[in-house]
Amino acid sequence: MNDIQIDEVLHIYNETIYTNIDSNTSHEIIKGSFQQKILILISKEDNLPENQQLLTKMLSACNLQEADYQIGMVLEKNAILQIINQLNPETVLLFGLSLNNEAFNAQKNVYKPFRFNQIKFLLSNTLSEVSANAAMKSSLWTTGLKPLFNIQ
Repeated sequence: MNDIQIDEVLHIYNETIYTNIDSNTSHEIIKGSFQQKILILISKEDNLPENQQLLTKMLSACNLQEADYQIGMVLEKNAILQIINQLNPETVLLFGLSLNNEAFNAQKNVYKPFRFNQIKFLLSNTLSEVSANAAMKSSLWTTGLKPLFNIQ
């Protein structure tokens, strides 16, 4: 029984079973205090001053202050669910990002709020796309943000 060599046991699996993603490397906080547990995640490509200005205007129109939410830039797109799990938000807005990964596939429409696991979600195109397209901006406001934040 003790004749088994360690080399014989080590390489049983050749695929990753679990990846521990460090919270410090999966996303970077851009701004906000997260008091209302509202998490906004954007991609690295969307992290432009004009996009942050648009986002700030939209959130202000939703009667939200910077202290209410946290804007984070996702550094590893496969870490979105881990970031959400770690921060435990009540509301999540994803701009140009998807909840889909190898284990989970949320086939949800953009600009239509939905609830999953007690968390309210809103998916959107990238901020750059929304900024350049009046129809997307209107849809984000009328069918997305207004219902999500109960704005009349």
